[in-house]
Amino acid sequence: MCVFCMSPYGRNRTRERSPENAVKEMELTINAYQPRLYKFNDETFGLNRKRALDVLDRIISKGLNKVSKVASMRANLVDPEILGMMKEAGFDFIDYGVETGDPEILKIIKKGVTLEQTARAVKMTKAAGIKVGANFILGHPYDTAETMNTTLEYATSLNADLNAIGLMVPYPGTEVAEYVKRGEGGYRVLSNDWRDFNKQLGNAIEMDTVSRKQMEILQLKGYTQIYLKNKRYAEFAKFCFRYRRAGIAFAKNFIKKRTSIGAGTWTKSAPT
Repeated sequence: MCVFCMSPYGRNRTRERSPENAVKEMELTINAYQPRLYKFNDETFGLNRKRALDVLDRIISKGLNKVSKVASMRANLVDPEILGMMKEAGFDFIDYGVETGDPEILKIIKKGVTLEQTARAVKMTKAAGIKVGANFILGHPYDTAETMNTTLEYATSLNADLNAIGLMVPYPGTEVAEYVKRGEGGYRVLSNDWRDFNKQLGNAIEMDTVSRKQMEILQLKGYTQIYLKNKRYAEFAKFCFRYRRAGIAFAKNFIKKRTSIGAGTWTKSAPT
């Protein structure tokens, strides 16, 4: 399990519903509500390959493939066969947790997937006609400005259709939270206020060698260069328009924190 994962669906045990039960619920939902999008909330849809193929086969045979679907997958568990069936079953978007582009950081966070496997998975997914989502985090244990920039370059090379670049949050119960408590991993605590535990607009931690301001600048750099270096100018304009409110909130938050630093009011009280 990754060192930063808050495991919202539970830890150390996979709980599977039968393919019959899962597809029956899907059929009832689609017939009753005619959704435009159906999301599989499994953290890893293809973890049990046999079950996943069974689910896909049932979706296709029941004619439920007309509704668009999204899922999350592990890069080391995909191949042309399962991707081809997912495409036929109506999946048009697959999300991958990439996390970092640095091989040493990848080992530290216990991801269990190599950079080569991720690159192959992204290439295969695109070849299957399915759009790709890629998720990254800046601020892993022992991350530096150099390793963060390596991540951004790797993200640019993958050139996923949609990217999420978050800043590390030491969620309670995670190994990262223990790193922070022990003063390890190169972390410096900025706030224990739960309102700051947010990957995009938060303010929980920074690194000894990379300030929060620098991390936020790298975050913004990543969102920008993936589009511009790949000459996706029209998509970048659409991205900026689509997430304009988030961008305004980011800018306000950035300015507010800089003002707070100057006023000497950075530290907030921890919840009691």
